Amino acid sequence: MDIFEDDFASLAEEDSAPGHKSANFISEFQSFTDLTYSKGKKVSAIEWVPKRKGVVAVACTERKTSDERIKNAGRVVHSAILIWNFKDPIHPQFLLESPFDVLAFMFNPRRPEIVAGGLYNGQVILWNTASVQAQMKKKEKKKDGEEGETA
Repeated sequence: MDIFEDDFASLAEEDSAPGHKSANFISEFQSFTDLTYSKGKKVSAIEWVPKRKGVVAVACTERKTSDERIKNAGRVVHSAILIWNFKDPIHPQFLLESPFDVLAFMFNPRRPEIVAGGLYNGQVILWNTASVQAQMKKKEKKKDGEEGETA
């Protein structure tokens, strides 16, 4: 393994031919927006949900300056981590609600139903999503069974 290899050089196509420019661009694959919890906010953290294909968790925070945050310190600001499935980009599968903006979060590597979050005010919050995930699995199995019957 060459640790000094330039990975970016292998990503670009050759444009050395005169008058020939290849189209090197990245196009959007999917976008998610919730009018209540994410519109007009910025993404502070994003993580793939472990053991769930096509599911991503996104924390959104208010767009405020440091001065605005200091002025409003201690006031409850409802925030959430939105769990999105690529199959439904309009509705989040579920929310992990928080009394303050979530700046960072992580799923427990051994028990992915446990989520730890770091809040703007310095607190740490824990969520247990076991019951919600069990309900989602039941819905998915039921939906898969209904699709199998119609096919």
